[in-house]
Amino acid sequence: ERLIGSLFSGRPSWEARLVGTPTVIVDHGRPVRENMRREGITDEELAAALRSYGLIDLSEVRLAVLEVDGSLSIVPREKSAEGAPVQGNE
Repeated sequence: ERLIGSLFSGRPSWEARLVGTPTVIVDHGRPVRENMRREGITDEELAAALRSYGLIDLSEVRLAVLEVDGSLSIVPREKSAEGAPVQGNE
């Protein structure tokens, strides 16, 4: 493990090629279709991931990232006092 760590320490591009890098799937409520297609993520899989975070709609998502381990990490948008997603630049 130490050998592998030292091998990658000076060459982050090697690590990215062998291990992979996280991929943005949703950016401020908008699906990044090219990335979804390239990574094989379907609308149904994305909807299931949203539900697992207690979200219903893409408008509630600030960022969704496909991690290198294959899991989807979702960052919800901040909500207003009325409970609606805050719009605009975040």
